Amino acid sequence: MNARLFAVLSAALLCSLVAGTPSALAAGQPINASGSFTQTSFVQTNVQVNGAVTQFDFTATSITSGTMSGTSIASGHCIVKASAEGQCIARETLVGTVNGRAGTGDFLEVINLNFATGANSGQFTVLSGTGDLRDLHGAGSFQGLGVLGTYSARLIFA
Repeated sequence: MNARLFAVLSAALLCSLVAGTPSALAAGQPINASGSFTQTSFVQTNVQVNGAVTQFDFTATSITSGTMSGTSIASGHCIVKASAEGQCIARETLVGTVNGRAGTGDFLEVINLNFATGANSGQFTVLSGTGDLRDLHGAGSFQGLGVLGTYSARLIFA
């Protein structure tokens, strides 16, 4: 009896792995996203200097083109050393499209800044979305110089 039950359960498990679960079947294909951005504003507030370290909050707006297209607003907090190198964490909201689907996407970002050279780089992760972006998932990276930059990401609608 136990051997027969084991065989039935094993067959059921094998069928579900081969056929896939409904959520896996509904998921789209991964998207290799890429594009560019132009920062249109960067406003610092709550600036505090503590010896050789400066901290501040910021709000930045950007125009994004490519796979992700639209207008974004990021709000975050930065810590900058005397070397003019700093790191920030931010939440960014994109209002626009991703691979032709319209909605709002929310992202978490870790940003590396160099105020001496104007270079920036970082990583982002999709947190949530609305509209046709409600099922968006993924992560990516970006790099730039001054107000111009590029991004790449691996995204999926699932």
